[in-house]
Amino acid sequence: MKFQHHNRHSLDNLHTQDCIFEGFHYSYQRRKISFWCENAQCGKRFRFQFNNVIFSTLQSCSFWHGGDRIYDISIVEDSRELLELVAIQKEKGYSNNYLDQGIVYIAIEIQIVSGDTLLIVCDSLDVEEETLPAAVSWEDIIRRDSGFAADNTLRDVYKNLF
Repeated sequence: MKFQHHNRHSLDNLHTQDCIFEGFHYSYQRRKISFWCENAQCGKRFRFQFNNVIFSTLQSCSFWHGGDRIYDISIVEDSRELLELVAIQKEKGYSNNYLDQGIVYIAIEIQIVSGDTLLIVCDSLDVEEETLPAAVSWEDIIRRDSGFAADNTLRDVYKNLF
């Protein structure tokens, strides 16, 4: 799904809480930031690609003793950082820059359970969601490898294994 200014609040419908944050990549020339996150309990993997990035910052701290799980992803209305960029542009008289192109940017904040916060200002965000293969339980592996039918109880399987 593509998120832009007009549908930015739909981002609230993504269920990424407790996803493990991984694979941060920044391409200066392409002006893209991408990463993925995965929640094995929900069986979902999300791939995020932020397009036309004009600002990003990471506040790193360990308020909650570390961790790499996502706490929340949200839109920051009238972000201080974006307002400062616009003010600098006007004050310095810069022309023909990204803020002059009539693009309405969105500020997206990603909070990690450790207290870290990633803020990205971009014109759009592409999110791909995929379902992970079903996890196989140890019970299923034992049943499969022991040669017993699925209707045998685990007690029977263990008893016959030892």
